[in-house]
Amino acid sequence: MRFLHLFFILISYSLFGQNQLNTEFVSQLSFSNQLNDIWGYQAPNGIEYALVGTRRETIIVSLETPENPKVVATIPGTRSIWRDIKTHEKYAYVVADQGTDGLLIIDMSNLPDSVSFKFWKPQIDINGNPTPLTTCHNLYVDNGYIYLSGCRIGNQGIIILDVNQDPMNPVVVGAADLNYSHDAFVRDTLLFTSEINRGQLGIYSIADKTKPTLLATQLTTSTFTHNAWSSDDNKYVFTTDERANAFVDAYDISDLDQIQKIDKYQVLATKGSGVIPHNAHYHNGFLVTSWYTEGVVIMDVHRPDNLIRVGQYDTWDGGNGGFNGCWGAYPFLPSGLVLASDIENGLFVFKPNYKRASYLEGMVLGAKDNRAINGAEVTILSNEKNEANSDVMGVYKTGQAEDGTFLAIASHPQYLTDTVEINLISGEVTEVDFELVELEPVQLSALIVDKESGESLNEVFFSIISSSDNQALKTDEAGEVDISTFSGPLTVYAGKLGYKTVELKLDLEGKAIVFIELQKGIEDDFVFDYGWTVRSTASTGEWIRNIPQGTLFDGNKKSNPDTDAPNDIGNLAYVTGVNTTNASIHDVDDGMTTLSSPLFDISSLDNPEIEYALWFFNGGGAGTAPNDYLEVFIANSLDTVLVESVRNNSGQSGFWREKSKINIEEHLGKSSLVRVIVITEDANPGHLVEAGFDDFAIVASKSTPTQEEIADADIIISPNAFTNFLQIKVSKNLKSVTLYDLTGKLVLTEKYAKSSLIQLNTRGLSPSPYLIEIITEDGVRITEKVIKI
Repeated sequence: MRFLHLFFILISYSLFGQNQLNTEFVSQLSFSNQLNDIWGYQAPNGIEYALVGTRRETIIVSLETPENPKVVATIPGTRSIWRDIKTHEKYAYVVADQGTDGLLIIDMSNLPDSVSFKFWKPQIDINGNPTPLTTCHNLYVDNGYIYLSGCRIGNQGIIILDVNQDPMNPVVVGAADLNYSHDAFVRDTLLFTSEINRGQLGIYSIADKTKPTLLATQLTTSTFTHNAWSSDDNKYVFTTDERANAFVDAYDISDLDQIQKIDKYQVLATKGSGVIPHNAHYHNGFLVTSWYTEGVVIMDVHRPDNLIRVGQYDTWDGGNGGFNGCWGAYPFLPSGLVLASDIENGLFVFKPNYKRASYLEGMVLGAKDNRAINGAEVTILSNEKNEANSDVMGVYKTGQAEDGTFLAIASHPQYLTDTVEINLISGEVTEVDFELVELEPVQLSALIVDKESGESLNEVFFSIISSSDNQALKTDEAGEVDISTFSGPLTVYAGKLGYKTVELKLDLEGKAIVFIELQKGIEDDFVFDYGWTVRSTASTGEWIRNIPQGTLFDGNKKSNPDTDAPNDIGNLAYVTGVNTTNASIHDVDDGMTTLSSPLFDISSLDNPEIEYALWFFNGGGAGTAPNDYLEVFIANSLDTVLVESVRNNSGQSGFWREKSKINIEEHLGKSSLVRVIVITEDANPGHLVEAGFDDFAIVASKSTPTQEEIADADIIISPNAFTNFLQIKVSKNLKSVTLYDLTGKLVLTEKYAKSSLIQLNTRGLSPSPYLIEIITEDGVRITEKVIKI
């Protein structure tokens, strides 16, 4: 049994703590029931204990040897999802939010040998209505007084008990019963109640505990106030909202008539993925917070107007978001150990570093007039996620755990970016003011016409993208568009269904006029939305037109694509879900997702051929071989035909495959209208499924270029065999050069404009035979075998 327990701890150490910062794993202990609250206790002989709440009992765990925690007492109780524990002297007090336990009182005087206990269930009279004490949501103990929260008595506010005279037999002394209280904390003469249903923090004076007096209320950021904890001097209070993507808030309460929110923090690495903060505890200038699927997060709050994450240990081994993972964290043991209760994975014992933050603060100003710039982004270039935005006064505040020398960047859409080298010191503030040079306004006008007829084209999609601007609109009836933007380099895209998309690189100053000719053709690089539709029976991972954001599975296997297909225009593709943190979050789950094109008129094309690029990854699962697929169909008014099926049973990295070329007439015969359908499915049993579709076109089929065409292009590849560089010379301008290995996997690609002589850098390639595909500006395409030695 001891061997099995040790084995579990070793396995746990490798699975958990995937997001670990300045926090050392000590031990982990599993339980048969799911956990809820956690508290700590030190006996008079110096032995420390973890008091663990489960759904069916209260368990006392000895930490005499922290590396080998041992259960020494179990007190059964009513089944309850919520159970809360606090201590006073040698006694523990426990409440549950379900059942009829009332207040469980545990005498721990004889630990580790035994404990005695009783369930205290008196009639409590609030507002002249005696009611038996059966359930409470939470409690807090301070200086011999117990503050019960959310009991089903009166308005379910706070009930105050005195246990100074007899810890086993409390005496009711008062109540603060204006609103439902989800949680309570007391320091000195202030009572902080988290009134979750009203989304506010209530602050009461308990100088007279028989008659608590409301002093102030404060709405919290996400208006679902779950818990609060004040600084040692009661000048600041920190709150959590138990909602997805919520924050830890910091408030200045030095003047209760004018409470000020001075900062808020959320874990940046999983921002927007639904993570939920739960319970925060202030300890010696740090805030230790249980954050469900984020585990334990430690913030330096010595400067409460600049909250910085300086420690973390992720106890949860699953995806982000939801009510899984770390319920509670207890940082007050004299040894400095932190205890954490993970709902599914049990008790964790940690040793935190409590490293002070390295702060970066200052102003962002205009270089010309020293005017404050509001909304500038300031980022430290490091391995730690960090961000800050300047306020209306131009002030920004940020920082990180790591000290040393870094680059910091300040940017704003209407200004040139400013980069400064900074030296960060732990526990100190580095002050840096950024000066940004304002961009000059530019008026850009464009006229877009049909290349063959010269007629203006209305309803053409037109967009510009630059470091300072991102706009999208359509041409008017005259084929014109006018945009106000800023000087500097930008990229222009123009496109319309039935025409080939155009990409232009411009460097603008003053007033610019652009004339664009669109050539007829059926192609879609998904720069614009031309009306492809999505249907899905899967719970997640439906097709979405987006910039691909790569994820890794099993350490280094690419699951989501991290770029769009090579050689196409823009940076968008159709992919199955977008997530940058976890391969299993937005993959295709429990069903099928279908991408369907609009109808294309191919009647004018000679022997039409469909071209597209595919990405597919299939892996993971519960020990069974991946059995999922990606399939492409083409359809006319009569038939729907499968033209390609992709499976990846090896579970290897996904990659953009060499473009598929499908002859329509071979599958459907002569057709005037055709539609393309792309389906991927997570079949039973489930595995990780990720797919991509990009670089689509329907073209007149081209035969292998004739000797005359090749001779006219005058393509010379040398040397063959080559070492680190491969030279390519053509008489006509190149469009692209691509290298594939002999399995068809793309290994290198370059795009060119108006180049007839290039050197391809192949230093990163292993010695091997390769296939090289060369495409000239006028469409000549040849493929040859080359060898790197």
